[in-house]
Amino acid sequence: MKVVQYRGYELSVPASWPVYQLARDPDQCIRYDMHAVYLGTPGVNQICPPGLVGRTETVSIGGPAFQGKSSAVVVQRVPLAGQPAVILQDVRQHELAMTLSTGSAPALTATYGSDPGLAQQVLASVHQMVSQRARRADPEPKPPATKVPATPQSSPSPTGSAGTAGSPSPAASPPFTLTGPLAGFDTCTAPSLATMAAWRAKFAATAIYIGGEESACDYGNLTPKWIKAVEAMGWSLLPTYVGLQAPCGTFSANVSHTVATAEAQGKTDAEWAVEDAHSFGLGKGTPIYDDMEAYNTTKPACVEAVLTFLDAWTREIDSQGYVSGVYSSAGSGILDLDTTSTINGHPLAEPQSLWFALWDNDSDLNGSPYLTEDLWPPSRLSKQYLGTGWVTVGHTTLDVDLDLVNSATVR
Repeated sequence: MKVVQYRGYELSVPASWPVYQLARDPDQCIRYDMHAVYLGTPGVNQICPPGLVGRTETVSIGGPAFQGKSSAVVVQRVPLAGQPAVILQDVRQHELAMTLSTGSAPALTATYGSDPGLAQQVLASVHQMVSQRARRADPEPKPPATKVPATPQSSPSPTGSAGTAGSPSPAASPPFTLTGPLAGFDTCTAPSLATMAAWRAKFAATAIYIGGEESACDYGNLTPKWIKAVEAMGWSLLPTYVGLQAPCGTFSANVSHTVATAEAQGKTDAEWAVEDAHSFGLGKGTPIYDDMEAYNTTKPACVEAVLTFLDAWTREIDSQGYVSGVYSSAGSGILDLDTTSTINGHPLAEPQSLWFALWDNDSDLNGSPYLTEDLWPPSRLSKQYLGTGWVTVGHTTLDVDLDLVNSATVR
């Protein structure tokens, strides 16, 4: 372990975890898919690669406040001298937070994968420094350059994860008008409103990531106000929930092989996604896409688990008055939805919208040979046709996936 200090407090973290000073590098991406400690407030334009999915143990000090929903519960009381503290857990988001009684204390939050034990231990080690001459932390490693393009994942269909930014809303650039499908992009953390205004000259649609156990980026400045601001610029949005993943993958939160449990998980994730959508001001009639990353389709038990989950997800989203959607690889989740008509003795519920990843570099809605055109008309489809590439519009360069959007969006 090593000691990290920030604004009069210190805590112990594993010695191998890098420590990022966000005041020195405001473009540093806040990633939840790799161990790290983040000190300070992130910038409005985090440089994040698309394709980030998954959660593990991380700690943020002095950043955004805990985003835990009403389901957050107290899991530990910490007897700090003069300011008793509690550790809260939001099992939905796989997040922890420590609350301190003094208003000057920095926000203390943590994420975890399948087990909250280590993250809880780290938060419980927090204590106030006796003096400013207390021992210093081990030298912090210099953050890696974040403007180097990320290496694409080996999976045939990684997806992006968009967060948000909250700078004052500027005047929008002249809209990029399109008839029919919209030029779109997605990335791990949404750009500032100034960037969104500039990028409107080339794009008209983007994804927003509203929650989920495997969401790899923080909310950033994603708020109802941010959403309204970009809508006013003419953007169409694809709200996406990064929930449980296939049991034959490498993620920490997975769908169960047991039919009854997988059905319950699909229903629960859909309920949580609707709550998250509502918290961002997105009411009934809003599409919500479940992000199901690529998986091994040669394992029948894995395929059955995924389809059982997605069937329950679709039914629950539709029953609550929202528009059901699924994002997945054309060669796994999309192919299985296209070729399967029944699951567990009843008709498989088809999502109202599909957003499929097929990196053929063709900006069209052709899903061949994975999609049957008669079953899935273009009005129900969006396509992620190119992944992890650097694009410059105006004075801003971002690492993004490219999309052609024609399915249900928030407009």
